[in-house]
Amino acid sequence: MNNSQVAHVWAQQSKESGKGSNFFFEGETIYSYGYHFPIARFIDNNTVLMTTRGYSVTTSQHIGYVGQALPGWLTLFRVNDPSATDQRKNYHHMTSELQYLLPKIAKAKSKRQDYIDEYNAGIDSADRFSKFFKLGYKKREYFHDELPKKLEARNKRAAAADKRKREKARKLQEERARQDLQLWINGERRRADGGTVNHYNLHILNEGNYLREKNADTAETNQGAEVPLEHCVKAWPIIKKIVASGQEFRPNGKTIHLGHFSIDHISASGTVKAGCHTFKYSELLRFAKVLGLEKC
Repeated sequence: MNNSQVAHVWAQQSKESGKGSNFFFEGETIYSYGYHFPIARFIDNNTVLMTTRGYSVTTSQHIGYVGQALPGWLTLFRVNDPSATDQRKNYHHMTSELQYLLPKIAKAKSKRQDYIDEYNAGIDSADRFSKFFKLGYKKREYFHDELPKKLEARNKRAAAADKRKREKARKLQEERARQDLQLWINGERRRADGGTVNHYNLHILNEGNYLREKNADTAETNQGAEVPLEHCVKAWPIIKKIVASGQEFRPNGKTIHLGHFSIDHISASGTVKAGCHTFKYSELLRFAKVLGLEKC
């Protein structure tokens, strides 16, 4: 079949499938090039969803064939994704696209009314779409001169609400991360709610690295690096001495070994850097107490 015939046969829904040149249909859906680009889909015998997208010249031609083949009595909705099962996504895309008309309305002179008409027609289309699929959305306002200011205020409120939501989620994630970190330090794997410690949470606090006793001979960092405990015991008095002196430490020929690693820097405040690890003095002091070294 040539491509025009492919579109017409699909529009009649008289065959289960058909194929032309990079243009084919299967059942109720017709595609350009592949399944990644559905052009249109029958929802029922009288209703079609047709894409508003367009990429290559050839795909645009395919879309044109489909548009020409559809009888005028069909109910046609132009949507972003004809294959979507959740039509709320298509509705939100419809209404978000209308926002791009507002700057055009603001700048236009001779075509201002054309853009206003296009905006209001989009409102009507979105409302019909919502009613058809019983989405329950309230019809939006037609354009009037105060609408941009009203929408801007609404968008600011929505942005503020989204910011609060994201901040709440961040705090919840941080709280969960602290809980998981403490469980990891204690050598526990299960939370009180029955879930397991999420190792991703051991790295998101951005407060430096942490240590725990893995076994009688080994310390482990929250990044999974292992160090002999005896090396930690030997390094602790050196770190304390540097903090007491108020002078930072850099190797300069003198190396402080930590297993396969070595200390790159100790600040005057006691922050230790070794490779990709950074340990705050407060964490080192906590771990020293765990090892019974606080008086060393």
